[in-house]
Amino acid sequence: MLFAVPRCPAERGGLAAGGIALVLALVPPFVKKYEGLRIFKHLRSVCGARSRLPQPEYAPATPECPQPELRSMLDSQTTEVEVLGFLKTLVTTIKPRLVVETGTFLGHGTVRLAEGVRANGFGRVVTVEFDPAIYARAQERFQALGLEQWIESRLESSLETTIEGTIDLLYSDSHLANREEEIRTLAGCS
Repeated sequence: MLFAVPRCPAERGGLAAGGIALVLALVPPFVKKYEGLRIFKHLRSVCGARSRLPQPEYAPATPECPQPELRSMLDSQTTEVEVLGFLKTLVTTIKPRLVVETGTFLGHGTVRLAEGVRANGFGRVVTVEFDPAIYARAQERFQALGLEQWIESRLESSLETTIEGTIDLLYSDSHLANREEEIRTLAGCS
């Protein structure tokens, strides 16, 4: 294919501007965005009560979860409803003093962990989220539920956070690609 290159600088500038405009118009729809931000944007546009209704799991079966249809979810990024209940039960059963959660997202898991700590009457939950907008949304949830005294929420990378004390329960719920490294780091195995 042959292209004619304009000799006049003004024509070349116009051609370059046109090319940039074309790229800006065509590329954004194909750029993969972080799934959590897409869900966050959707939840802001939907009525609050409707966004909290469980729905059947729609993820495909995997070796780890061969029957996803047996689970319920609030959205495609939040921990399954059944697991959320298990988290609180786990905390009230093993009585941890320090619970660490990575990947706060909208705070559903953090809330259940904190409810367990509160039911025990002692302990704290440290939760780590790297996205400022999602972090702010979780903070609103914690305050609205009166759980902020049980939760230490951090806006930072789980791979860079430092936890003082002995972690009694680590709930790694961040991006799958980060989990092995963050578990090694937080468990002191690196």
